[in-house]
Amino acid sequence: MIFNGLRTVDKIHKEVPTVEELNKSKSKYSFFVYYDPNYTTSWIPHGIAEQLANILVNRGFKHVKADELKSEIIKRIQSKNADKCIIVFVQDVVPDTVFDRFEPTCLIRQFIERGGTIIWFGDIPFWHRGLKHYKHTSDLFKIDTEIIDKTQVFRGNYLHVGGIRHATLNLLGVVPIITFSSTNTVELTEKAKNCGLNTKWTSHRPVLYPEENKDFEVLAYTTIAIGVPVPTKIGIPGMGETSIYVAIKEVPIEKKGIKRAVKWLKRISAIQFAMMGTGFGISFAQPAIREIPLPTYEKLPAAWIKYIGDGMLIRLWDEPWDREYLLEEYKDRMAELLKLINKILEDKKT
Repeated sequence: MIFNGLRTVDKIHKEVPTVEELNKSKSKYSFFVYYDPNYTTSWIPHGIAEQLANILVNRGFKHVKADELKSEIIKRIQSKNADKCIIVFVQDVVPDTVFDRFEPTCLIRQFIERGGTIIWFGDIPFWHRGLKHYKHTSDLFKIDTEIIDKTQVFRGNYLHVGGIRHATLNLLGVVPIITFSSTNTVELTEKAKNCGLNTKWTSHRPVLYPEENKDFEVLAYTTIAIGVPVPTKIGIPGMGETSIYVAIKEVPIEKKGIKRAVKWLKRISAIQFAMMGTGFGISFAQPAIREIPLPTYEKLPAAWIKYIGDGMLIRLWDEPWDREYLLEEYKDRMAELLKLINKILEDKKT
């Protein structure tokens, strides 16, 4: 027991492996679950997060709070064994102890790049940054916006506008979609089923990403009625701005060289060549954006794996976990999660 006054939660499938069973191989893994009652949470209330954490602790995970999370991550990076570490976030806001910057140099991203595995569910990853004694996300908006306005991490373009709202794109390279309605529950992929996932849910925050890339794997799809990408537009220094939805859909990331350049040039209104010193210079006139295209009735990833460097972030169950009458179902999902971890370890051995 790690939480005072909390009854033991033994609602877990017997066939689900414990940490000892997962570690039968010679390569021993470290399993952590992050939960800190003094830090912010979003779509997973503290009471429910606490019980989910307790389930994993009963299966052999080590519970860590915000400061301990930082210490464990730094230890894994310095000892060069981050690839033997899996961290489950049952609290869906990353604390400032490891989310120390709004860019890829932040500590938790460095952990992933060096082989670490993060498992995430609930609200959008990196949508908020948790602060001690700020238990509600509404308290964070003004603070994070003021901080990022001072630092302006991405100088010269528009990615810093809106503050932390663009950290998900900066750290993971995926574009969150704010949905107004999904047409149905999610459709699980064969990969998800093979990993032991079987729960159906209604997606709230799918993403835009060129799925043909080898660094992205879909676990579940949703079809949205209408959605808004965040950010809706992106500014390129000297080239003005364009809809990020158009940029992703019309300029797939695998198109390189002249083909990609031609597509960009088609979207700007003018190119002006001018003599500059001993060479030529090119200046781009800004196009007038009258409309921002939005994804409508489109099939998008709702659960997915994003491979970054030698590690990965696994995104599951993108919906609020705040229904007390679904608590038993939430507990059952922890069984699915452990089966997924078991599959990950099996795949790493092969």
